[in-house]
Amino acid sequence: MLEFLLTLACSAALGFVLWKLHVPGGMMIGAIIAAAALNITSGLASMPYAAKFAAQAIAGAFIGVSISRDDLRHLPRLIRPLAVLLGCYMAVCLITGFIVWRISSLDLMTALMSCVPGGMSDIPIIAADMGADAPKVAVLHFVRMALGISVFPALIRAIDKRASRNGESESPVVQAEDALPAAPAAKQPQPKWAFPLCLAVAFAGGWLVRLTGIPAGTLVGSLLSTMLLKLRFGLGFLPPPVKKLAQAFSGAYIGCSVGYSDLLELRFLVLPAIVIVVGFGLNCFCTGRILQKRFGFERKMSMLAATPAGATDMALISSDIGVEDPDLVVIQILRMVCVILIFPQVISLIVSLVG
Repeated sequence: MLEFLLTLACSAALGFVLWKLHVPGGMMIGAIIAAAALNITSGLASMPYAAKFAAQAIAGAFIGVSISRDDLRHLPRLIRPLAVLLGCYMAVCLITGFIVWRISSLDLMTALMSCVPGGMSDIPIIAADMGADAPKVAVLHFVRMALGISVFPALIRAIDKRASRNGESESPVVQAEDALPAAPAAKQPQPKWAFPLCLAVAFAGGWLVRLTGIPAGTLVGSLLSTMLLKLRFGLGFLPPPVKKLAQAFSGAYIGCSVGYSDLLELRFLVLPAIVIVVGFGLNCFCTGRILQKRFGFERKMSMLAATPAGATDMALISSDIGVEDPDLVVIQILRMVCVILIFPQVISLIVSLVG
């Protein structure tokens, strides 16, 4: 118990520092570094499986309660662009994953999970559950997210300005007959017992689906159960500090598996990181072009929708470069849900077939 508390305290402390410094995925990255350092230097790092289960259940619950009925009202007119976006993401994930597998020492599961366009809070812990090398997955996702947050928005703004100067007109924005107003819906007040109820439903749903043996079952079960709770009864609330605690649990669990030999192998991740960034960079601009030309998305919005960063980050960054379309937020949320539900299953099937 003392080793567990020491690991959690160190992980949470460094994670909090990096989070306050606005490092992308700072809470999880800090927790991984702290737990790994404790494990390598003293061997005292310890984190039980229950911590991983709790982290997955809470991560799924946060995604589940983020879905609203208003999001579903947008779905009919966004289903085709969302399908194109997910199809392109899947293609890039598989192509870059196989390239990384061939040019590096990473096993196929680790290579493919490193290329999943999901968030830092979700994919590394799912990777650990599926038998991948979670620390390496976390490092490669950190690189993708850091560049996605810091570099890609600036590139998108520069490309848009250059296109405007060259007289390249925007595609006319397609307005569906059932277009929705841009004003966001007011949040529904939640009773005090909504938080413990949401946690209970998330843990129960995660446990039940985990028993089926499907990849990422805990996270998938908690996501679906809390989403149903939110949509059916309007109940779904988790305070932000709970998510930070889950990230600390997740990072600490991953960090405890890092040894000195793993630390030495990190230098071999430079080339895989370059491949992943280039692959998702090309996808951002090519898929963005398709969304602009085929579905009439505004130029900057189309590229932001395909940017390789977290859904929450893109929703927040978009307004900074002059994009305030509610459809972008809905697309990012639905993309996040679909990636969590579909990509691990596809990757598990491919790995089993390839052997």
